[in-house]
Amino acid sequence: MKKRGMSGVIETIILVLMVMAAIVLVWAFVNSIIGDKFDDISSQLDQVKLNVKDVEVTSSTTVRIQVERLAGDGEISGIKFILADEENSFSVDQDVSLNVLEMRIYNVTTDELDLCNLKEVGVAPIMTSESGKKIVGNVADETTEIVINCA
Repeated sequence: MKKRGMSGVIETIILVLMVMAAIVLVWAFVNSIIGDKFDDISSQLDQVKLNVKDVEVTSSTTVRIQVERLAGDGEISGIKFILADEENSFSVDQDVSLNVLEMRIYNVTTDELDLCNLKEVGVAPIMTSESGKKIVGNVADETTEIVINCA
């Protein structure tokens, strides 16, 4: 009497399917944890509103930028300043806190651009996740009204 069993090919296929199912289950679990943390910070970043109130170029390497934070939840850990002339752009991160409805003046210094030809200034909020990773929001405001006092 011959015994019949599963062939090696069928056993291999079943084993591969079981491994794939296990991978999908682990990924679903890990993704839900990571996704929730990321969504929390993303929604807070969307609520943070910054407004560039005043921009004054004080020399070819220094610009004075007045930033106002409007109403909106979330604690920011910094601001990304984006500076652009006709051909180039430059960005710099500053670790600062800015409370809701607070206004502050920041000095940004760079040798990357000739600030006497500055055309645009933008700001974006930066938040720090629980793991310490810095996440930059969208450019919240851009201005083209710039006072240039280069000698």
